[in-house]
Amino acid sequence: DIRSLCQGLTLPELEGKSIAAVVEQAISSHNRRSGRAVASTVDGALATAKVPDPSIAICLYRFVQEGLMNTFKHARSEGQRVLCHHENGQLICTVEDSGPGFDFQALSERPQSLGLTGLRERVESLGGSFRVDSAPGQGTRLHLALNLDV
Repeated sequence: DIRSLCQGLTLPELEGKSIAAVVEQAISSHNRRSGRAVASTVDGALATAKVPDPSIAICLYRFVQEGLMNTFKHARSEGQRVLCHHENGQLICTVEDSGPGFDFQALSERPQSLGLTGLRERVESLGGSFRVDSAPGQGTRLHLALNLDV
């Protein structure tokens, strides 16, 4: 179990990959570990756009990875989807599910909510924005926006 956990913490080679390839690599890794298929839509402009900075590639990979793991653990993978597109100089990525949802405000006040807090800090450290939209019975959507010149 510890070996499997440690392997999940290491990053695959992301340098020189397109934005779409980074997203697809995170999804593929999740599919192998979880045995679940994830629907995804990645804007065609991102298929050839190289990630301009390794820290952005790592942030994007971890965002998708953590988002999908959360949908697997808390939403039983119901309606898992990853959507990414380029808009007004920004990379916009959403990981969503149609699971039971939760009260994000109540969760964010608990000190042990490290996964989402860590994602927010990682995204904001790069000048991006991170948002969680969720409510009981309404699924969950994690949103990332990072400045990007594609």
